[in-house]
Amino acid sequence: MVYKKKIFPILAGNFFELYDFSLYGLFSILFSNLFFKDCEHNLTISFFVFFCGFLARPIGSIIFGYIGDIYGRKKSILLSTTLMAFSSFLIPFIPIDATLPWLKVLFVTMFILCRVLQGLSMGGETGGAIVLLYELGSLENKNLYISFLYISGALGSLAAIFVSYISLKYFSPDAAWRIAYFINIVFIFFLFYMRRTISESTFFLKQQHVRKSVRKRNIFEILENMPRNICSIMLGGFMGAISCNLFVNVNIYLITIKGIEYKISILYVSEMIFFYIVFVYFFSKISRYFDNYKIIMLSLIFTFLTSYWAYFLLYNSYYICSFLLFSITAASFNPIFNSYIYKYFPLNWKYTGMALSCSIGVSLFGGTFPLIFSSLIHLTNNKIFPAIYLMVLSVLTALCTKKLKKLHHLSL
Repeated sequence: MVYKKKIFPILAGNFFELYDFSLYGLFSILFSNLFFKDCEHNLTISFFVFFCGFLARPIGSIIFGYIGDIYGRKKSILLSTTLMAFSSFLIPFIPIDATLPWLKVLFVTMFILCRVLQGLSMGGETGGAIVLLYELGSLENKNLYISFLYISGALGSLAAIFVSYISLKYFSPDAAWRIAYFINIVFIFFLFYMRRTISESTFFLKQQHVRKSVRKRNIFEILENMPRNICSIMLGGFMGAISCNLFVNVNIYLITIKGIEYKISILYVSEMIFFYIVFVYFFSKISRYFDNYKIIMLSLIFTFLTSYWAYFLLYNSYYICSFLLFSITAASFNPIFNSYIYKYFPLNWKYTGMALSCSIGVSLFGGTFPLIFSSLIHLTNNKIFPAIYLMVLSVLTALCTKKLKKLHHLSL
């Protein structure tokens, strides 16, 4: 049995991560008008800064994954938490306006650097949290424990929506985003308090001989089996794309395409996230009775068949129907995916493997999605075209899932 005192410190980090992730997504249009107001393509630049945080994640995965595989999951997560706290603490103090051009460049550079440091820390946080939950959970409830991670993240996103809504309602735009990030600092202290009691994985403690062998191996040895790793990265990429679509893109779509006021659009998004939480719990519960591979393949087929209609319904203002389709797409895949790929990594590369798969995939297909999303609509003038991107990703991910299963059988 996994006790609450073991789970909550792990989940708190994911709550904090999705709070921060969602804040930038919610304020991305606002940031384009504050930090990049003098640039011609200010919204595109804002999305690029969003991507910079994701670009640093794979590097963080290598660093913190290596620490987690050798010195312990707990030490790695505490170090990533420290880096996360430092970078998040600086953001609300960054000025926007400057009389001298070089000062303006300095402030923007500081803003981007903080996003990069956050990305480094998240590269170790996500993979470490998944591994710890998986190794602490009982055999028959792995998907359920991992679903708690996604539910806590969704709650973090809801918290970001609530804070941004209240701050924008009562304060100016420049003050609103700072207040939201100041509240972030409160979460940081809460996170440190919670993680004082975090437990080391008993699975890790039992692998004394495996841990010693890691020191003798090159860290890039994990890349030797390229077909298997590419397939895992593709699954991580699909997870990143559908999550980014849920937490960021839909809000951007409602504001830029549908012309809905920001304060109203985030209430719509909170509705969709609530659906997502319910479905995550539902799919994690029924996964006890079905094979993970089958659930993933059915989820990918569902995404392929419904993505076009989800955007069609969104464009034609059938919001509830659209939100249900988007939330089922993400909820049926995300918690199952992590349990599925965990078994494909060797004992001494669990942390690094999980962290890299999530980070590289999420960076390539999740971090770039807002930029691709806006570019596809701008270039084609087709308001439903982003659905094609999700459909293509679902086909590629299905092929990689099938290939991953085949490679695993050949290695047995």
